[in-house]
Amino acid sequence: MAERRPTDRAFLAGSNELDSSRSRSNQSRVVERYTLSADGLKIDYEITVTDPVMLAEPWAWGGSFIYREGAELRAWNCGADRG
Repeated sequence: MAERRPTDRAFLAGSNELDSSRSRSNQSRVVERYTLSADGLKIDYEITVTDPVMLAEPWAWGGSFIYREGAELRAWNCGADRG
């Protein structure tokens, strides 16, 4: 089986992904890291926000998506309808 490496995505201030954020400077950066487990049944994710103007230290959180046979997949709304 091929080696599993994390996949990173980075967003810089001014990109569309961050336009809804109200408290950020032009130095903000968001990094999303996704790692697939060796058995292919779990994706771990980490999200880290750095902004030397607005944050005293990086802000990070994460979790896991786990495959469950027969589980219902529902649409995810990231708050686009909240204005």
